Amino acid sequence: MSQLTLVFGVMPVLAPSLGSLVLQFGNWRWIFWIGTLYALAAIVGLFCSLPDTLRPERRVAFSPIKILTRYITISQEPVFLSNALIATFSTFVMFAYLGSAPVLFEQVLHFTPGQFGAFFGVNAAAFILGTQINGRLVHRVAMPMLLEGALLWAIIAGGLFTVLALCGVAGEHHALLTCTLIASITGALGFIGPNATVMSFYHHGQHAGSASALLGTMQFGIGSLSSVLVGLLPGGSAIPTAIGMMVGILGMAGADLMRRHAPEIGADED
Repeated sequence: MSQLTLVFGVMPVLAPSLGSLVLQFGNWRWIFWIGTLYALAAIVGLFCSLPDTLRPERRVAFSPIKILTRYITISQEPVFLSNALIATFSTFVMFAYLGSAPVLFEQVLHFTPGQFGAFFGVNAAAFILGTQINGRLVHRVAMPMLLEGALLWAIIAGGLFTVLALCGVAGEHHALLTCTLIASITGALGFIGPNATVMSFYHHGQHAGSASALLGTMQFGIGSLSSVLVGLLPGGSAIPTAIGMMVGILGMAGADLMRRHAPEIGADED
């Protein structure tokens, strides 16, 4: 799951760098044409390389009502809901950063396109490092402990970023400090996402596909609201980025309180 979260999380972080590379050779319309061609190639690749491996006699057809009922049942299960919300608000934090990045780095920090792309690469490296360290530690340290430690790390870094941004310290005159705080939060997300995702599926091994689909919908549905939030905040400083990321961190903290009151992972059930 750490490897999967790595792919899921690092692509949005690297996308601006790839977009900047495309703009070196063409105009902004090229980005949409490349996206369209990639989608078509992906569809062909899926049909050619990923056939249905479940034997026909074991396949079950579900009506829309049954599918909706299954989603409702999964969403009402405390372990899934609490951990899924942690993973969802982790995505919210990432999207708050991505949504505010063009204004923050180009207009506030005055980064050149090369510097802008370079920091996205550094930030992606922080996320990658977090996921890979998590993958190593998960065999020795319980997932809830790893999640708790990373969440505490994110709260400290996010709180510091917010306070310094509101005080005018983080921002235009302290680019290195601003980038360090953002990368620190992103590194913590490399621990939080995989563990929260795995724990959300703990009681849903028999219908992991439905649980995964519901989790993905929550992540992109709620996560996309972060762009609305940072867009409503006044620009010209690091404040929208800091507040947007901190709202997501507080959401993770609230969901973690729910998780603590849910049945313990691994506990025996009747």
